[in-house]
Amino acid sequence: MQRAFAYFAAFTGMGVLFAGTLLLAAIVLGVGTASGNPGPSASQPASQEPSGPIGTIEIHAFDLGFEPAEISVDSPGVYTVTFVNDGGTLHDVTFADGTRIEAQGRQQASGTVTIPAEGMDFICSVPGHADGGMEGRVTVGGDHASHGANPSPAESMTAQEMLEHDAARTNAFPAETAGKGNVILEPTILPDGTKQWELTASVFDWETEPGVVVEAWGYNEMVPGPQLRAEVGDRIRIILHNELPAPTTIHFHGMLVPNAMDGVPVLNQPAVMPGETFTYE
Repeated sequence: MQRAFAYFAAFTGMGVLFAGTLLLAAIVLGVGTASGNPGPSASQPASQEPSGPIGTIEIHAFDLGFEPAEISVDSPGVYTVTFVNDGGTLHDVTFADGTRIEAQGRQQASGTVTIPAEGMDFICSVPGHADGGMEGRVTVGGDHASHGANPSPAESMTAQEMLEHDAARTNAFPAETAGKGNVILEPTILPDGTKQWELTASVFDWETEPGVVVEAWGYNEMVPGPQLRAEVGDRIRIILHNELPAPTTIHFHGMLVPNAMDGVPVLNQPAVMPGETFTYE
């Protein structure tokens, strides 16, 4: 009987202690909630800005232009860019913040860019391509005018106005411009009868139309490059001086030449580095 009473007292005491612990926890949680500090069960997730891309932009490149050249997005933020090169040569899309995505001809590439609230311009950074028309702009909210972008001719002109504008533009050429091009370059005749020319590849200013000067890469500071005239059976020698900031070679289209003179870097010859000279014969 005494042992049974002892068991009863022990279990009763443990029950009271457990109930007291629950009561204390309830009081603490209640006080925390009442004081404005919710417990774990009442916590609310903090609002967060999207950490990844909020949309996509697709840009097609052709020779020489972008489609579309005017792009509108709903809001500033990070966008996934799909760049499709429909042209036959290397192009890239380079945004004003330095983001650059490139693709070889008939290929595509992707990347991300952060578009600010004021929008952003983009170009093809391959030398000469932006001057040839490869430029565009991304605007935010569809407001092209507020960011200084020009509407396309189809949006700003009637069909008759476009016809007249095109005719006036065409009739402005040929125009007198500085510089020269397609000039016959006379050879030096060596003692054995070999005809020798010297070509210098360099970067220079080229006036494409009166008052419009662009940076050109060419031979002997002219566009088109000089004419080299020879007769069937002549032995010729061309000394190439590379003053470009990039490697270069000369490839002779439509001519039967020794394999080592075919001008395909790595396959036929080493690329001619800046400051170097190579002789084709």
